[in-house]
Order: sequence, then structure tokens, then C-alpha cells
Amino acid sequence: VKRPPGRKNTDDAALAAGRVDTVTVEAQSALVGEFARRKPPLRIGPVRLRVRDVLVNPGRLAATGAVELLDVGALAVERLGVAERDLAEFIAQQRGLGGLRATMEDGWIHARWALPGPSLSARLSVAAGLPPQPFSLRAADVRYGGVRLPPLLVDWIVRNFDPTPRLRRLPMPVSLAPIRIQGGRLEVGADPVPTATTKE
Repeated sequence: VKRPPGRKNTDDAALAAGRVDTVTVEAQSALVGEFARRKPPLRIGPVRLRVRDVLVNPGRLAATGAVELLDVGALAVERLGVAERDLAEFIAQQRGLGGLRATMEDGWIHARWALPGPSLSARLSVAAGLPPQPFSLRAADVRYGGVRLPPLLVDWIVRNFDPTPRLRRLPMPVSLAPIRIQGGRLEVGADPVPTATTKE
């Protein structure tokens, strides 16, 4: 828990009541997934999340020092990285996605799905979205068996398989820093550039 510069220890009273203004979570590497349902996780990193208006169980915190999260006002993803090899491992473990391969190049994720018949391929771009949708997904150059599909059919495929509309029902507002895709990696945000100090 980080206090803003100049904030005095009057925050201790709010913490004793279970209220925290801001929590910053940072990790060089982390696993995310539906662990309760025993789904294979995705490795991400580095990660920096900023959580605002946090409510915890004050009784449990005082008694055991453990943090039991009760509510969150908003979540901002300031830094997050996904390596192509980790995405490939994640996809390989998903049921029903056998034959799907994804590679990352400047600005795009190139996906190719080797189906029992003709294969399906597409270029996908990801961008930070507007509330209540954390990010948006766009498909281009979608081909089935080498034949480019018409835009109306592509729009129908995206509407039926795009996971982003479901994210609008998240229990809290979620925002993402600008997203960029480069060779072998997807990056959300960036690390701060160190400022040079000069000697007088």
C-alpha cells in the first residue's frame, strides 16, 4: 500500500476501518487463469496494477494480518507483458484449440488454425478500449482455405467469438494503458524511463 507524497499517517484510521485509497501490485512474472475451475493459466510479466478504493475485512486484518478483499472501486493495468512462447503454451493447453498457432509481429497477432478441412487464418490487432470495455479486438485479412472472407462474414465471426463484450460485465471499471504488439511480445504500457541526473 503506497501513500501519496505528503500524506500523513491519518490514513491509518481509514486502514483500520478497512478502507485503502490505492494499492499497487507489481511482479516480474505471474500466472493468471481460472484456477478454481482448474483451467491452464497464462504466464504474464512484468506486471504493474493499480487498484483504487479498496475495501478489506478490518477484523481479519487486525487479528491475523491477512488481507481479505471485499470490494474494489477500479483497476488500472499500467504494465503487462505477454511473450509469444507463453501464449503458445497457453493455447496448446486449451481444450478444442488444437492446431491453433499465433505469432506476434509489429502491430499484429497472426493466427492460423489448422482445421480438419481448409485452414483458417487472420491478423488480429488489440487496442485499449473505452469504458466499460477494457480493450477492443479487430480482425483483418481473414481467410478460409486461402480465400479471403467478405467483411460482413468477418464481422459476424468477430461478434460471436470476440470475448471483449463479456468484459463489460466486470464488477469494477478496468482500464488498460496503451497496447502495442512487436516481434514476439504484446506489451501494455511501459516502464518509466529513468531520468538522468546532472552534477552541479
